[in-house]
Amino acid sequence: MENLREGIRNFGIDNICANLAIFWATRCAQASMRIYYEFHANDRELLENLSIPEVPVAISNFPNEIAHITKFASAGMYGNIKQFTYHNHGGHFAHEDNVEAVVDDLVAFIYKIA
Repeated sequence: MENLREGIRNFGIDNICANLAIFWATRCAQASMRIYYEFHANDRELLENLSIPEVPVAISNFPNEIAHITKFASAGMYGNIKQFTYHNHGGHFAHEDNVEAVVDDLVAFIYKIA
């Protein structure tokens, strides 16, 4: 319940209601959830068939994320990690509740690979 309260504080009730209204009016809530269903329904098969990309990768870890990945585990999944950052706050919707950190990470990553 505390996570729900923190989410409401971080996003603001107006922003939450606006997002819900958009999902409802455009009838896209099911489509937005499909990726979660497909991953959890097929996670073993997906994990067994993963290939390690060689493209540059940046990883941002937020404390309230649904799933966390360690730097050690990341190395086995991504072959070319250029940046790995732990943040003090934010979560699954970090692009909304910790915008500054997301932008800073993106800019730093671009400079590293440019």
